[in-house]
Amino acid sequence: TGTGKIIVNDREMEAYFPVPELQVMFKAVLTAVGLEGAIDIIAQTHGGGIHGQAESVRLGLSRALIILNPTY
Repeated sequence: TGTGKIIVNDREMEAYFPVPELQVMFKAVLTAVGLEGAIDIIAQTHGGGIHGQAESVRLGLSRALIILNPTY
């Protein structure tokens, strides 16, 4: 549980991914399982450009959520 805080590479998600489409893409995973605003996330990523990094973090988050609850 948490406050919905999302940190990517030691920065707020909105500052690290300033493009709204990337923010929506990233949060879609949380929205799909009903956890948007309910958990805190800290992610580290590098390389591949900003779009590739957003997709990478989304994939990692998806995998972590499945480990947390296989019904997701």
